Amino acid sequence: MKIISSIIATILLFFITVIFTECKKGERLMYKNAPLVYFSGSVPAALGDSLPYSFVVRPDTVTKDTVTLRFRISGFAADKDRSVNVQIDQSTTAKQGTHFDISPAVIKAGSYTAEMYVILHRTPDLKEKTFLINLVIDKSPEFDVGLGNSDLRIFVTDQLLMPSDWPDFIYGPYSRVKHQFMVEHLNSIKITESLGAQLSEMLAILQKMRLELLKYESVNGPLMDENGERVTFPSF
Repeated sequence: MKIISSIIATILLFFITVIFTECKKGERLMYKNAPLVYFSGSVPAALGDSLPYSFVVRPDTVTKDTVTLRFRISGFAADKDRSVNVQIDQSTTAKQGTHFDISPAVIKAGSYTAEMYVILHRTPDLKEKTFLINLVIDKSPEFDVGLGNSDLRIFVTDQLLMPSDWPDFIYGPYSRVKHQFMVEHLNSIKITESLGAQLSEMLAILQKMRLELLKYESVNGPLMDENGERVTFPSF
């Protein structure tokens, strides 16, 4: 019985070793033949594949700004630099060279990540319009498109627009004056989930805005909006 058990154990060990070896070979072959690349960490998770940007919180002297986009590969690092094939999708409404410029995207030798830069230009028409920059990772001789985000949209403007998910139950009714007041005192446009704020942050923003409005009214009296209504914030 001991001899039979020993033989069975040896056979099982042989098959396990073969299966493990073949799996490792397959894994190496997959990564060697088709390394993958995708956007990673470029946009807060709550925003999905869209990144809003507004110059409205920047001083008038600021004429351009930089958005950093990040990439990650699935596979092994290489001993040479490898370019990521990033294309400007036809849905883009911003004009390259006028509203934006982009840097090359290169995975350096020995690295698993890379960054590229989108240079945004503050043009007069951003005061009236919001432009879209849609960047898409395309297949290249060095990379296939990864399973993560393969496209990323940047919405750029120089104005305040009502967020699609403005929460009346937190901030009260929307008005442009209220929106402007919030942005000026926060020095940020991140006031709703679609703009990068979590629920806990929105509640903290509400408390701050109530205090800031009290300070304002103690000096200037009631703040009136474009509809002739007094700006207020709910209290819980």
